[in-house]
Amino acid sequence: MSGTATVFVTPGFERHLGEIEPFLADAGVPEHFDTLLDALQNVVIPNLERHPDMGRDFLARGAQSVEAASRLEHLVHRLGELDHSGSIRAYVMTQHLLLYAHLGDGVHLLAIRHQRELCFDFGTADNT
Repeated sequence: MSGTATVFVTPGFERHLGEIEPFLADAGVPEHFDTLLDALQNVVIPNLERHPDMGRDFLARGAQSVEAASRLEHLVHRLGELDHSGSIRAYVMTQHLLLYAHLGDGVHLLAIRHQRELCFDFGTADNT
């Protein structure tokens, strides 16, 4: 892709980011939240603007349960409605995993979780 992608923060991403701060405080490392915010602003977002396909294809990994398969199927359907050439990708950070949708010239940050957390909860809210 030539040019620069525009990065959008979805309400779901904001919710997940808000849940990380108390998670880190409970783990006894509240200062890591500021480090995470710095990394997002100074590394992750600039990288995604320049290289929106740099993350791993999240949908290629497959589901490990019936529930996950159902959610992935729903996600693929919604993605197809938005952009048939779009993709859901995973950006691996040092301690966090970030999910984003690459749709056209835009990158939509969907969710972020600490790598010790078990799964992503996409909820029922519109994340895009």
